[in-house]
Amino acid sequence: MPRAPRIDVVRLWTQRHAHHDLHLAEDGQGRIWLRLRDLRHWMPGLPPDAEMLRRLPTQLALADASREPYIDTDALAPLTRKAQNPGTLKLMAWLQANVLHPARRRHASAPPPAQPVLPPWWAAGIDPRWWFIAQGRWSPWRTAFTGLLIGLAGLLASRLLALQTWVVDADYGLWLWLAAVTGLWCVVWCGAWMAGSIRSASRHAEAGGETSDGRLLWTPLLVGLGGAPVLALAAVMGLSGLLQAWWSTTVRGDGAVVVTPLPDADGQVRALRVSGRLGIGSTQALRAALDAHPQVRRLEIRSPGGLVTEGHGMAQLAVQRALNTEARVACEAACTLVFVAGEKRLLTPDASLGFGGMLPSLAPVVADFYRQRGVPEHFVQQALGRTQWQAVTTPPEAVAAGLAEAAP
Repeated sequence: MPRAPRIDVVRLWTQRHAHHDLHLAEDGQGRIWLRLRDLRHWMPGLPPDAEMLRRLPTQLALADASREPYIDTDALAPLTRKAQNPGTLKLMAWLQANVLHPARRRHASAPPPAQPVLPPWWAAGIDPRWWFIAQGRWSPWRTAFTGLLIGLAGLLASRLLALQTWVVDADYGLWLWLAAVTGLWCVVWCGAWMAGSIRSASRHAEAGGETSDGRLLWTPLLVGLGGAPVLALAAVMGLSGLLQAWWSTTVRGDGAVVVTPLPDADGQVRALRVSGRLGIGSTQALRAALDAHPQVRRLEIRSPGGLVTEGHGMAQLAVQRALNTEARVACEAACTLVFVAGEKRLLTPDASLGFGGMLPSLAPVVADFYRQRGVPEHFVQQALGRTQWQAVTTPPEAVAAGLAEAAP
């Protein structure tokens, strides 16, 4: 549709007539403009917006921040000259009595303010309110293009943030909040895009059934309904590791594990006890304890699990230092990473192992680490194929599978 000119609006308001809202605008010359879509409630036979703009190029214009045309009320007289519809006639009488005459009297006695009510960027045809897409006032193809462009930008941002998922050697609290904000942004934006696609297609179908270039309205509608949820899901899944850490910290309140030195009879610290859930800072806590006691050769694990990323970071430290590991309680998901990192692995009778409960986006990295540590493929597939906690593997089963040795 050709682009309508923009008038210098000095007043925007809404009045109600016959259970419908009429959006009205007044320009600097005192002319009153009525939103064309509202007029269609009483004149359903009006041509589409593009045809109206071709017929009345100087009497259709943009008045608010949307792309919907307003019609000069001076053009209504010739349009309704032959009208026989009672609703149309009542509307014209109501407009004259309640809108046009009062506005003309006011304009004659007190000129409207010189400054337009719309900000300069709207007067230039720029709308910075991206959430305007949800109202469906843009054309279907503009809605599809804008929604896809910003949705892809959100996905790119999530992919860049996802690179920080496994970086646990430093304080990454900022990355967690950026991930939470980005994930929320992607979900809300894609939801607004879907709503705008449906509304835009509905409004333009009422106006003419097709877009100006003849393409069917369902094409941009399907782009919105199909692309929006895919982009939102891809962004959230890519950030799932950081979002899990954000949830653990801000909602559950999990902190770093407690690392306790275990001195031998001669007073030398050759073992460390790791207690509590694996929360943010656990890798740093273990690294600090190992640096303070370089003679440590064994980790005694008393943890039910926690963040997979922290478990992976702690496991890397155990591999680098060639430590032995010993599990004394149920050890699942993140905890198993630390356990299988040991050169020698011991399980007490009260301990057990669980290899499931991995987020799909984290499972491939975890599975590769399991394979590097010689974990049988059956347990690797548990980590890859399930999202719920698995049935525990008892010490006799773990010993039989070659995963561990029985602790004395």
